[in-house]
Amino acid sequence: LANVMSAEDLSKYAASDVADALKRVAGVNIVEGQFAIIRGLEDRYSSTTYNGAPVPSPDPDRQSVQLDLFPSDVVSNLVVEKTFAASSPSNSSGGSIDIVTTDYPEELDFKISLGSGFEENARERFLELQEASATGREGTRGTDIIESDIGASVGGRREIAGRELRAKAVVNWEIDYGTELGIQEGREHDSAWVPGGRRPLFVRRFQSGDLSLGELGLSDGRYEQTTSAREEQLTAYVGLGIDLDEEALHRIDASFFWTRKQDETVQLRENGFIPGFDYSFLAQSEIDGNGITPADFLGFSTLGAFGGRGSLDDPAIRTTPPQRGALWFTNFSQSRSFERERDLPVLQLPGEHTFAGLDDLHA
Repeated sequence: LANVMSAEDLSKYAASDVADALKRVAGVNIVEGQFAIIRGLEDRYSSTTYNGAPVPSPDPDRQSVQLDLFPSDVVSNLVVEKTFAASSPSNSSGGSIDIVTTDYPEELDFKISLGSGFEENARERFLELQEASATGREGTRGTDIIESDIGASVGGRREIAGRELRAKAVVNWEIDYGTELGIQEGREHDSAWVPGGRRPLFVRRFQSGDLSLGELGLSDGRYEQTTSAREEQLTAYVGLGIDLDEEALHRIDASFFWTRKQDETVQLRENGFIPGFDYSFLAQSEIDGNGITPADFLGFSTLGAFGGRGSLDDPAIRTTPPQRGALWFTNFSQSRSFERERDLPVLQLPGEHTFAGLDDLHA
């Protein structure tokens, strides 16, 4: 019913953030690399707490916290509870995730970490975000996609006037590059209505099967799709704790966490085509100076593919140019690019008190 992952576990799995670490927990799925789905329930049915206190979501449209904002460097323990408990926030019917940072080294500890590398796809091709351009620009230098991971931490405990003083600080800066290469195509079942008929007539295309064959017809061509993303994240964490008495019955632990993450994404679809269609006569038509008209695509696809109305045996229907459809747009590229910046500050001042004279009342 509960899983606990320590900082050592996160290091062993090479998890860069909390979202990446939760991929290893049974019964937990990560959506969009950010949101956790516990036991199949949507992310809005799960709560996220920071040292036991609810964390506000930086996304105004969702109550779920974006877990990729918490680097593994600041996590001491990650507690995943898959059932609802009385101590859980009210929106924990699916489960809860507690990010625990209040853990201090027993001895003075100082660490510096340096990391670098590259992704093979990004080395082959990387589309860099360019202002006022949806297609971005091609990365020309190999050093443009070299990743960086620089971090430093210091912490420890010390006794002052019979009281323990605890401190921990973490700073981390990380840049990642990645490129996804693949094919993008859309498929849907085509249908046309027979005039005066009361039921739809399903029409097969020439180049592919249809639903009767257990397949879906190609509706908007096939494109080569390249998606490049650059992520940069800066994180700072400071924790300070002190015992208010020598018996350590009363203690206070203050912490401040701040992170800023910038994402730049460029998605480009190019070299679109309809499989099985002969484009040679279109090229020749352009060479001859005749141009290309919708009528040039007749004979390749039935009218049903374009939502036409009428009987397929009607000569008028067979000679009517298609009014819409992917064939007329398939030679054109499609692209989009966007950048996003998110930041999350969390200031916390928790206390822990035990009143020995009141039957060890704990608050």
